Amino acid sequence: MRHPVLILSALAALGTNFGAHARAITDNNKNGALIHRDPAVIPVAPIVPKPKPIIPPPKPAAPIEPPKPVEPAPPPESEPNPVTPPNKGDAEPPTGLLKDPDALATLKNWKCGREKRGEDLFKRGGPFKDEDTANPRKYLEWLETMAKDEEGNRIPREKIVFYTKGTFSMADAFVKDNPGYTHYKIIFEDGGSTFMEDWNQPQNFEEGYVEAQSSALAEYSRNPIVFGADKTIDPTDTTMWAKAEYPFMHNAGTITKMKDNAKKPEDVDFQIDPPANAPC
Repeated sequence: MRHPVLILSALAALGTNFGAHARAITDNNKNGALIHRDPAVIPVAPIVPKPKPIIPPPKPAAPIEPPKPVEPAPPPESEPNPVTPPNKGDAEPPTGLLKDPDALATLKNWKCGREKRGEDLFKRGGPFKDEDTANPRKYLEWLETMAKDEEGNRIPREKIVFYTKGTFSMADAFVKDNPGYTHYKIIFEDGGSTFMEDWNQPQNFEEGYVEAQSSALAEYSRNPIVFGADKTIDPTDTTMWAKAEYPFMHNAGTITKMKDNAKKPEDVDFQIDPPANAPC
């Protein structure tokens, strides 16, 4: 029987190696204690506490501004008066100022009625129409906003010359001797302004256009000079000066009557007081 012999030989060899291993462990352990190796025990790393987050101090609160005083609401604007449409009777300006003794009063009433109704005087509505040729407000609108002389300059308010009672030749000679001065005929008839161009050369001037132009020029002027005028206005005087020009010079300033055949602005005869009030 060979098997029991082989087993015994193996055990004998194992006993020799096992004893040597036991002695080596005892020699390395001073206390002679056996070291047990338990595979179930796993070393655990030490728990280090996390540092607490540093919370910055709160920012100081912004200063609270005192409430602004409440401004009172502006009072409501009053509604403008409604514009009354023109009456059928005054849709057209009056005509025949020199023929009718009461025409001046008619012209005043028509002019003032248009102003009270709130007509927009300085609205640029050109080119002007034929029906505008007897409207003094349209001529004043043109003088205020558009009129220019031959050189492209505005027509000066302070250098307008008027004339009456057959003194046109004196006024015309004075204007020629004193550059910058002008008169009615240069502006409206002789092509010395942009009148016909701005007015689109109307083919038909309605009756009364001369009176309308003269009134507008008088109202446009400042510190005008005049030839042939009297110091006061005769109520029976039917000249253009007395009926259509002088009454509209309430804002003209100083009105100067020149000496006959005056050559220079210094050739003054006397001063004429302007009308105390507007013609309406």
